[in-house]
Amino acid sequence: MNKKLLSLACFLVMAIAANAQYPLKTITEVQTVSQQDLAAGNDASSFAITDTIRIRGVVIMDAGLSTIVGGKQIWIQTNDGSAFSGIDVYQPFPGSTTPGDGGTGILSLVEGDSVEITGHVEEFQGETEFVPNNTNPATPIILLGGGITVKAKLVTAAELNDINRNNILTTGEQYEGQYVELRNLTVSSVDYFSNGARVSFNVIDASGNKMNISDRFSSFRLPATGGTFVPPVVGDFINSIKGVLLHSKNNRGYELHPIKPADVVWGASAPSISGITRNFVVPNNTNSVMISANITDQEGVDTAVLYYAVGATSNSYIAVPMSANGNLYTANIAAQADGSLVKYYIMAKDASPANLTSRIPNVPAEDPKFYVVRNNGLTIYDVQYSPFKSGNSGFVDQAVTVTGVVTSSVSDLGYVHIQQENQGTYAGIFVANGTGLSTLLTGEKVTITGTVKEYFGLTRLESVTSVTKNGSGVITPVVVEADSFRFQSPTGSEPYEGMVVKFMPTNGLYIINQNADDPSNFAEYRVGKDTTDAGAGCRVIAGRQTSTSFSSLNVSYVNDSSWTPNAGIDIIVVKKGDRMNSLTGIMTYSFSNLKLLPRNNNDFDTYTALGITSSFVNKGKAVVYPNPATTNLNLDYIMPVNSADLMLTVYDIFGRVVNTTTLTETTGTVKIDISSLSQGTYIYSISSASAGVLNNGRFVVTK
Repeated sequence: MNKKLLSLACFLVMAIAANAQYPLKTITEVQTVSQQDLAAGNDASSFAITDTIRIRGVVIMDAGLSTIVGGKQIWIQTNDGSAFSGIDVYQPFPGSTTPGDGGTGILSLVEGDSVEITGHVEEFQGETEFVPNNTNPATPIILLGGGITVKAKLVTAAELNDINRNNILTTGEQYEGQYVELRNLTVSSVDYFSNGARVSFNVIDASGNKMNISDRFSSFRLPATGGTFVPPVVGDFINSIKGVLLHSKNNRGYELHPIKPADVVWGASAPSISGITRNFVVPNNTNSVMISANITDQEGVDTAVLYYAVGATSNSYIAVPMSANGNLYTANIAAQADGSLVKYYIMAKDASPANLTSRIPNVPAEDPKFYVVRNNGLTIYDVQYSPFKSGNSGFVDQAVTVTGVVTSSVSDLGYVHIQQENQGTYAGIFVANGTGLSTLLTGEKVTITGTVKEYFGLTRLESVTSVTKNGSGVITPVVVEADSFRFQSPTGSEPYEGMVVKFMPTNGLYIINQNADDPSNFAEYRVGKDTTDAGAGCRVIAGRQTSTSFSSLNVSYVNDSSWTPNAGIDIIVVKKGDRMNSLTGIMTYSFSNLKLLPRNNNDFDTYTALGITSSFVNKGKAVVYPNPATTNLNLDYIMPVNSADLMLTVYDIFGRVVNTTTLTETTGTVKIDISSLSQGTYIYSISSASAGVLNNGRFVVTK
């Protein structure tokens, strides 16, 4: 044995000996869940997060292929095809990338490596993960060997999901984290997301059992995200497909993620239908609507037909043969009455002996495309309302013009929402980006032109090109039960997306869970009327802004002191049992959850921290007007303190103090001279020596 091999062998012996203080468990021991628990809907591992153990397995794929967390994620399995024998391994900390160094990090591993890993078990959104230890032991991942052929376990779609893509825990959970193979499937839908930059597709077996195929690994990413994957079309046949089986609590059932192109063996292909458009985005009752699409097939297109029906529940589809001009096919939908909902889809059959058929959308398995006939223009209700299970707007990717009252702005929530007046459901919408938004103030009535997009299930307006102010308006919050938003529901919660809602139970509203995602933390807590059920009520998010998180930085009440509000905003870490009379905010949807977005501290009515009977019990109320202002600003206030040490402080956007005023009464009106202030946004804060910050907000100075 040469010196290098001898050194490596010695290192492995020492590393394994050092790690031997922790018990060696099989992946099967970690992953197995009893049939009784699975039948009850519980699929979590019995190993506690604090238990440090060792496991061994064969690496299923080359490291770095995962598009999550910089590629520091792999899956390993025992490779014998037994039940509960695969698991997700996620390394959140840096590791060595030198192959064969014994104590390796994930990024050096390749398909077929045999490894021993020391770490602990976590549950992340329904998926059992094994997390290597960070510092103890010093070599949490040990390479034992390599070159092993990874085996795929043959399973059926019927073991995993039903026809509605609901996962079947009792027969499917045993395959979570394994490299599996399914055969003889048909593509039933192709679903683009992330504004068309990514794609997943659904497949069904002969009985209609449905599985989602998605792009966790880079080989199945589109060119827009660095890949080369060419999506299939509805009707394409798959002889066999392999991949890692995943399960998360995202209402998508078990999902399969192919690792490399060879994992999919394609069969015959159906006609491709793409680029579906209509000549009227919002037709009136005199407009005949032309539907166009590009349809191609290697064997030639035999027939193409447009099907349409009038009414959300009508299944009386009218067939209209489409005319061809090269690959462009067109057909007309007859003019319909004002207010009609018209739904439609296209079906094409190829000229091959197999007569393969594709349908876009794949009605009835999928929602049809639809539009609303309006003589007087579109409303926010029309954009938001969908009678179908997906909840997607009928105007996705269309430029529309709608009118509403600004319910949140850059000066409070930090983002713009508008809401239609005198409409109790489907009346609000998030205005994500575009021109003219930064000048909008809450309470202004505006007409906005932008493009409708579905952002991971949230309907919003993007790429705004026009904003016109039309005076002011008033939106009264809709009073709803917090527990109505425990889970997403097409009928129970979807109607309030983007709207101002208010929770005000008769006996008070409580913090029922300080961290809704423990042990992870995404700045979300839960409020409700029942403190004995940590999963009840509604999620609330505050103090966190990222490219996918749009909560306010003008709210004091956060679930952890690590979240940093804007300058002048005091931090109050919420605790289970804290009480308030009511809570108001904008209802939003992200990462498969409904959640409330408070705009500022005024949305919290009489917040009382658990166990505190003095100092900082209740937050005060204040309102500034006019806003914006030029020379003078009025501030009406009511403060819950019995002392005369109140101080009003004004900050600029950089946190510098520009004005201080002593308030000698606990209730009153004060006039602020702002004539010397430059144009811009300013922050006010009312505080007392005994109770700290009691209220804060923003105002705009114009010149």
